[in-house]
Amino acid sequence: MILFLLLLFPLFGYAADRSPSVESGSQESITAPSGPLVISDRWPQATDLVSWTRDVMRLEHLENASETAQARAFFEWLRLFSRMAVGGMIQPFEGDYGHEGYVTDAHKTLFVYGWGYCDTTSRIAEAAWKEYKNDSRAAERVCVQHADGGYHTMYRLFLNGRYAAFDPRYGYYLIDHDAPDARVLDWAEVGVDANILKNRDFRYRSRPFF
Repeated sequence: MILFLLLLFPLFGYAADRSPSVESGSQESITAPSGPLVISDRWPQATDLVSWTRDVMRLEHLENASETAQARAFFEWLRLFSRMAVGGMIQPFEGDYGHEGYVTDAHKTLFVYGWGYCDTTSRIAEAAWKEYKNDSRAAERVCVQHADGGYHTMYRLFLNGRYAAFDPRYGYYLIDHDAPDARVLDWAEVGVDANILKNRDFRYRSRPFF
């Protein structure tokens, strides 16, 4: 039966759907294929940011859970889909030869490339959470400058009435006590060394990269 369906697949064809590229800052358009959609109930649906985030919650059985529980699962799946590249071209660039530009389309960097800078993953997180919550204030990117002049980008989510900080590049967030429903700390509290040291021994700490 599966072989039969695969043989029929070319007969469906594709219709070009030209729509504006996300955050492109220009009038460029992209061609998106349409036609049969093959999905798995064991993997997030990679159609758009909302369907992907919603499927993450379904897979983790968190559809009706607290925002903090949802955000922690979102963090783990985000890092599975968007990896931190090492060496070579560690951020997607597209465009005419000699005029390539930094790809800021959150959909494309999550579903097509799957790798990039700290800014790439934090940009995806900000866009996906805002779309999922349908609230422009639900997420923020946070950019800091190191003493050596370099920059680093992270993100924070508005959870249960207050912000919570996440660092996808270094793979961690901090919680205020060792419990499944513990509050995720914001950046001012993350800067306290005692909180970092305390989290090292927590059973319910950030995983699996802390």
